[in-house]
Amino acid sequence: MGRLHLLPGTTFSNEQDLGDYDPKRHAALTLRELEQYIALDIVGAYHQSIHSTLSRPPLAVWQEHEGEIPLRLPEDRLRFWLTFLPEQERTLRPTGIHLFGLRYWSAALSADVGRTKRRLLVKYDLRDMSRVFVRRPSGNFVEARYADLTLPQVTLHEAVTARRALK
Repeated sequence: MGRLHLLPGTTFSNEQDLGDYDPKRHAALTLRELEQYIALDIVGAYHQSIHSTLSRPPLAVWQEHEGEIPLRLPEDRLRFWLTFLPEQERTLRPTGIHLFGLRYWSAALSADVGRTKRRLLVKYDLRDMSRVFVRRPSGNFVEARYADLTLPQVTLHEAVTARRALK
């Protein structure tokens, strides 16, 4: 994590280290670029470098022991991924699900319109607001896309900023 604090826009480890530094003003990476940086740093530098406790690269230790421990993947990978996403409850309207000023629809939701008074759980990915995942009354999640398919894929930050600029 130490190398992350070398990037422009760092928030440092605590408020004392931050001082008068304005992370928003200095930020130079998009969220996607930051994710790529972190992934490449882990896969490249970290796993290939000598680890202080292991005295070997972590990748070498993994390769030595990978056959000893059975790898267990989640049965439902989508549901597993959804557990990590932020969520909000929304009412299903005849026009769809409304979230952050965007409207979403899925044909799978049409059977639920007007049949439930409960608010539905909506999961969303901050990095891609072109789709959300709605938990139907049955408990199953369905993917709902923009009701207006001409809209571009945007992050939540981009969507909120654009809406503010339009107002």
